[in-house]
Amino acid sequence: MITTKKKMLRGGFATYQDIEYLAYKALKQKEFNCYFSLLAVRYPLIIIDECQDLSELQLTIVKLLASNGTSLHFVGDLHQAIYGFRKVEPKKVKLFVQDNNFNCLYLTRNFRSCQNIVNLCAKLTGRDNIVGNMTWLEPRCLVLQYDNCPTELISSFEEKCDGFENNVVVSRGHSILNKFQTSVAKPNNIQNLALAVKLYNPDNMEALNQSLQHFSEFLRYHLKESYKPNSLNCPQSIISNLSWRKFLYGALQYLTSNSLQNFDVEWSSWTKKAKVLIRALPKQSFCTEAIASTLAPLKNVNLISPPGSSKLEVAPSLAVTNKPSLQFAKGTIHGAKGETHCATIVISSARSGGDSHWKDWLKDPDSEAARFAYVASSRPRELLIWAVKTLKPPERQQLESVGFTIV
Repeated sequence: MITTKKKMLRGGFATYQDIEYLAYKALKQKEFNCYFSLLAVRYPLIIIDECQDLSELQLTIVKLLASNGTSLHFVGDLHQAIYGFRKVEPKKVKLFVQDNNFNCLYLTRNFRSCQNIVNLCAKLTGRDNIVGNMTWLEPRCLVLQYDNCPTELISSFEEKCDGFENNVVVSRGHSILNKFQTSVAKPNNIQNLALAVKLYNPDNMEALNQSLQHFSEFLRYHLKESYKPNSLNCPQSIISNLSWRKFLYGALQYLTSNSLQNFDVEWSSWTKKAKVLIRALPKQSFCTEAIASTLAPLKNVNLISPPGSSKLEVAPSLAVTNKPSLQFAKGTIHGAKGETHCATIVISSARSGGDSHWKDWLKDPDSEAARFAYVASSRPRELLIWAVKTLKPPERQQLESVGFTIV
């Protein structure tokens, strides 16, 4: 691993963490003291926005810059710290501010949201001193309930958001959002390939990401190899996640350019053509030698139609379209951070766990789960909707106590 890292650095490549480490290492070396003293003269003040996202190493770096004479000005909201996977801890930012005797000025005026939404967000994080825009007499924080799947609420979303522009659906992860793209709840292997090709659209990042995910699931099924988490099912034998992603993109471009996006045919015809193209993938110019070796099982792959569908047309049986049935933008909570919407619909998962269920969001105001809910719920100006699985009476009371109206 160390040998590979050194080889990468010698080649002129580095990750963000590498750059941070190199900056830290340079700041600690005495021979560079003069340089950093001059840097402090050149930049006597550094303003850091979104300071709640500073990692411990980044805090150490700015501390070293300050020791050379640079003044620091932090702007941020500790309740919006949702990068725990990067080991970002808001308590460490707060401690840094205290230890370095920052003069703290609190921003208590919210110019984005109506007071109804501001009050609810304050309860999520245990605050009560924020002033928003006008208070509406009619409810502006709603809870809609679904029985099995949030797509049941599409018509209700459209009804409640009628008259508002820039309406956005957000969730903790992409799996929930994907439900709004196709009626195939759990696509099998060949359906994953068809959905990947159907959704491929380089001009639509949401559709493209879903396309890459479906295609990686299809390949994972056939390669039978252990894979890296959060990397579009990149096989462990592939060192670079980026090279794998580039391959996925090139492969989808190859499949679509060979007319595989024609779904006005029977499944039997479509799978026959898809089989020829998939078997030829390892031979294509966009496929590196390492990836071609990993794709060896594809050379003799056999693809079959979904059970009982060989004589059915592909398009109707998939019930999928490049144009989602819900005409609202969709994104994850991380992706929505910093945005402003007229109406925001926050989708809760059906089961608790993974910080994606509303009970996780209300359990502890100091938890990252609560911060997820706060970030998502503080996006709208006029209307906030939480979509949750059917509530029991005690659960209704819990949400009403926060400030929601149950529809």
